[in-house]
Amino acid sequence: MMAPNIFVGLSAWFSETVDPSVKHAWFRGGGQVETKEEADFVICTQFSEGVVERQPKSRYPIAVFHPDWILKSYNEGRVLSVGQFLILYPDLIKEVNRLFP
Repeated sequence: MMAPNIFVGLSAWFSETVDPSVKHAWFRGGGQVETKEEADFVICTQFSEGVVERQPKSRYPIAVFHPDWILKSYNEGRVLSVGQFLILYPDLIKEVNRLFP
């Protein structure tokens, strides 16, 4: 299946743990690669220290997404909602578990 250029105008940074097939799907869909600081999306298989840090001018951390978002979007021929592919920060997971035991 040939996906349309669903990622045109979007940029991503990929961690070393992301399979090359994900990057190929991103490029085939028209996406660009940028630095972590400039990318619209940070793509990695799991959250790990050093992959993502808080942006210097923002009090909010940048969002991290699982590579399945790219593959599933590409296979469906449309950009899917990213919510289910969000990788939560360990501190946030602890806080959610504390609030909702």
